[in-house]
Amino acid sequence: MNKQAIGTLTGKYFHSVKEDRETIQWQGQFLGLASPGLYRVQLFEWITGSESEQRLVPATDMRYWKVYDTEEQLRDSYERYAKRQNQIEAREEREKRALASAAADSADIVIQGGRIIKQRDNDLIVVVDGVLVSGVKS
Repeated sequence: MNKQAIGTLTGKYFHSVKEDRETIQWQGQFLGLASPGLYRVQLFEWITGSESEQRLVPATDMRYWKVYDTEEQLRDSYERYAKRQNQIEAREEREKRALASAAADSADIVIQGGRIIKQRDNDLIVVVDGVLVSGVKS
C-alpha cells in the first residue's frame, strides 16, 4: 500500500484477509493514522456487526485487504464470500460422501487432479464436483 493510499483510507471499511489472500479474517473501519505507517482500525463483531475492539495495524500488513467506500459494500461483499464458501463446503461434503460410498465397496480408489476415480470389474466410476458418474466402460 503506497503512502498516498494510506491517507485516503480514513472512514472506509475493510475486510482483512489471511495469507491465502482469500479467507476473510476481520471486518472493520479505518479510523486514521496513529503514526506514519501505522493505522488505527475499528473491528466489528461478525454476528451483530457492532463495534468490538480497536487495533493498530502496520500498513504493510494491509497489502491485500479489501477496501470499501460504504458499509453496504462491506456487507454485500461478505454475503458473496459466504455464499462461495458454503458452495465449496457443500461440494467437499458431497465428494467425501461419494468417496466413503466408493470405499465401502472395498475397491481400489485413485484420486487424480481432484477427481475420484475407481475401477471395479469393467466399470469405471468417476466423481467430479461431488457428482457420481458410473457405468462407464474402461
